[in-house]
Amino acid sequence: ALPIFEDNLIEWCGWADAERGWEAAGAKFHNARNLLFRRNVVRHMRHANAIWLDVGNVNCRITRNVFADVLSVSAAIHIEMTTAINQIDNNIIWNVRNAEAGTPGQRGCAGSGIFDNATDKLIVAQNLIGRCDNSGLFAITRPDRNGSGTGTGNVVSNNIFAKCDTSAIVFLNPGNEADGNVYAGMPVRFQGYGEGDAKQYVDLPAWRRAHGWDANSVATDAQIDFNPNTLQLTMAIVQPLPRVRAINHIETDILGKDAGDARVPGPVASAGAQREWTIDPRAKR
Repeated sequence: ALPIFEDNLIEWCGWADAERGWEAAGAKFHNARNLLFRRNVVRHMRHANAIWLDVGNVNCRITRNVFADVLSVSAAIHIEMTTAINQIDNNIIWNVRNAEAGTPGQRGCAGSGIFDNATDKLIVAQNLIGRCDNSGLFAITRPDRNGSGTGTGNVVSNNIFAKCDTSAIVFLNPGNEADGNVYAGMPVRFQGYGEGDAKQYVDLPAWRRAHGWDANSVATDAQIDFNPNTLQLTMAIVQPLPRVRAINHIETDILGKDAGDARVPGPVASAGAQREWTIDPRAKR
């Protein structure tokens, strides 16, 4: 049977401040297979990930969720030591803060939207990832652990990254893909390449020249905000958003509306035509 976890409200987890026992999350799965984590609201995490897929996950999809107001030494979404294909799409990941301000936290990722922890073949598409103390997506390798991935084969496309303090994406090597993304309110050098002391942060033109990534992506001015209590999303973007081809047949948006095979980046199909939405993805009973 397909394990399905959907239509839940998960909030105020992690209050005991035991995160460095490395089991703290709003939802945590080990060796998940064919998991569908859909239409959940996970918010107000304190010293915990919002969701953590821990080791050896296969064919899991995290889609149409809200992950907001997360205080962690790690990230909102943590995918650990996984080499099979898994997908994160049509989510809002917003306001992720470093629980130990001034320190790197868990292997440098603290305050990131997504932690690619020695993971390969991760598809990250059509998400809004914003207001992160660190990176939108932060990747590392773990050569000290058998069975870990090398940070290759990842696809990060058709997302909106907004107001991430350090970077949008950290890739470790050339064997990854990025395109069709929108970058708003980012630092000048907001793309990271490499690991540890060898990591370099570059601007979008240099990122394109050096690696060929984000050829059709844009950096723009925008006012974007999300309220985790009311679930109100507001977006005012200066320039029209590009049309992008759907990744892996993702043809509906966070609210289940048809988006077609050519759509705008981010989780809402009507972005650009509308400025305010109530984003409660849970099914109405």
